[in-house]
Amino acid sequence: MAFESVLEWIRLPLQHDTREFRRQLLIISAGRDWCYRQATALIALLNEEHKICVLGNLPDAGDIQRPVRLYRNVLGQEYDIVIYDAFCDFRPNALLALSGTLKGAGSMIILCPPFDDWPRHRSTAPPHFLSFGHILERSRTIASFVTGLKSETHVSIWQENNLKLAPRRTSDNHQYRKDNFANSEQAQVYQAILAAFDTHSRVVTLSAPRGRGKSYLLGLIAQQFLNRGTNVTLVGPLQDSTNSFFAAFSTTTHQYRMLTKRCYEHTGTKARVTWLAPDNPKMLNQTHAMLIIDEAASLPLPVLKALCPKGEKLLLATTTSGYEGSGQGFLTRFIPWLKRRYQIAGFELTAPIRWSDNDFIEPFLNRWLNYESASRELPAPSVETFRIRCLPFSEMDDALLLQTMSLLKIAHYQTTPDDMMRLADSPDSLCITMEQGERLIGAAALSVEGGFKLKEVADGIASGKRRVKGHLGAQALALISADPAIACLNYWRINRVAVVPSLQHKGLGSQLLAHITELARTQNIDAVITSFGATRPLIRFWERNNFGIYRIGHKPDKSSGEKSILMGMSTGRLNHDYITALGCYDAQNGYGASLNGTHSTIINGAQFTHPIAEALHLRRVKQFVAGFRNLEQMGGSGFWIAYRTSVNTRVSPIIADTFLNRLTIPELVKRHRMKGHREFINAIRLELKRVYPDLFSGES
Repeated sequence: MAFESVLEWIRLPLQHDTREFRRQLLIISAGRDWCYRQATALIALLNEEHKICVLGNLPDAGDIQRPVRLYRNVLGQEYDIVIYDAFCDFRPNALLALSGTLKGAGSMIILCPPFDDWPRHRSTAPPHFLSFGHILERSRTIASFVTGLKSETHVSIWQENNLKLAPRRTSDNHQYRKDNFANSEQAQVYQAILAAFDTHSRVVTLSAPRGRGKSYLLGLIAQQFLNRGTNVTLVGPLQDSTNSFFAAFSTTTHQYRMLTKRCYEHTGTKARVTWLAPDNPKMLNQTHAMLIIDEAASLPLPVLKALCPKGEKLLLATTTSGYEGSGQGFLTRFIPWLKRRYQIAGFELTAPIRWSDNDFIEPFLNRWLNYESASRELPAPSVETFRIRCLPFSEMDDALLLQTMSLLKIAHYQTTPDDMMRLADSPDSLCITMEQGERLIGAAALSVEGGFKLKEVADGIASGKRRVKGHLGAQALALISADPAIACLNYWRINRVAVVPSLQHKGLGSQLLAHITELARTQNIDAVITSFGATRPLIRFWERNNFGIYRIGHKPDKSSGEKSILMGMSTGRLNHDYITALGCYDAQNGYGASLNGTHSTIINGAQFTHPIAEALHLRRVKQFVAGFRNLEQMGGSGFWIAYRTSVNTRVSPIIADTFLNRLTIPELVKRHRMKGHREFINAIRLELKRVYPDLFSGES
């Protein structure tokens, strides 16, 4: 009887005009086999008449199913019914992406263990983000999500001995179809964007939450340029996510003909619209008359900055929240960069199209998985008006967790719901909160690293033989110093620190850091460290708070475009002066290193004469020759051995070119007539061993 009720509950709204009903959410919660049987039976009866998508590992689901890890493959699609299998993995990114493909009047079904068991179910452990040596006993994210499911009256729940079906609710949407537009807002924004391009703007931005018809609108705008005889280039991170864009061309087939699945031509003007991947050589090797970049916030900043000059007219569109990231970095870092170079016009879509205005699934999932909450303007506090606490995320109540996650999202260029789950669930995470009454005004997320958990693998980490999950700062310092004991010190690594925007630049961030470092001293923490994309303002902020530079990375971060930097302050046994001097030496003399003026206290490479420096350099050179380290991980030790030799004798040409003249790998390969990178690395290792045989007579 329950099965028939559920089947009718799912089927009835889809048999009417889908604009008449809201989307529905059904939780099937019980043992895995029972849940799988119900889902399989529903699919068998609904699959022929409705479009279904499954993310998970259901038996015999066939080609309608994809693994959870491939959730991006559903983008740009629309489904009547979507099913998420939480028994195999719970990924907020995937669940939110799947929900964005569900049409109005459709049903989302989540299969999960019994509510009381789910936060501790074996499907939650070990998660992909778990740090080495730690065990996750309970998922804070899932526990919070279960609270939301139980409290939301519009959620339907089907258990073995109980069925609660929420009443169907009709949609508030009114039918609007005029000239291919789904609503009046879409028509107005369309006209405004074209007017902006026709008047003064070369660059236009369009932002929208998911399901607002953004990509379809981009297709309509592209049509107008093709009508004028202007070629259009569409850029996006995934080819499959362009379906909505090209759907606009299927409504006017007499004007456009499809040359390929991702290329249409106007039958009169012969102008074409073509999709290209961001890394396609054509993107950077030529100029594009009209360049449209969709999901711009999901692209790395360096890619965006390189693409912008390539469009004579440029339209940047992005989803402002969801699985791709919060979009905060796009709004706070990229848009200001864009405004300094171009006159831009910005537009926004707010009204949903794929589902109704009074849809509850979107705000519900955003509240419990994307931690979206309304921000409040706060008065400037005095020293006496706030308190600072240190507590694990697992001990926060739901209200404080929501405020904390909402605030921490703004502290990083791209923050996804999966990132939020990692913060909330990691057993090695702590949070420092700055609270004013019941309101949060500042927060810092910390990772507990190093210590006895790394004792058995410390030798491998320090030599470059081994790398484990997590413990990023502890492993980096051990590798820099080639010292296993460094890995076993106790660290707090600050992942994120944030103050509410209305109270920034009032010294609250510095007060928060001062409290963290003082607390670390009382907790036997040997150092407080942090890493981030290096910019001069950020480095100055941390230096003002007595943090020193421990390491500057060689390669730019893919998302931010900046080189990573590791900074820290000793609060115990870490030899701060030695590590900063070594970091400075490596930054100036390491292969491929470039400071770009970011370090405030440069020392000459030949003057690094710490008592243990020679032993350190010898260890790092030996480990490179043995194949455990790469060139960058050798730091300035290659320069050290070459410089020491050059004082009295002529240095081998390949050693001199690599460590003294600092030629790039392509230059070295060409000069020394080698086939490629691998042959060069083997050659430099053999040459070091040949020139300095006494150094390599023993084991590394």
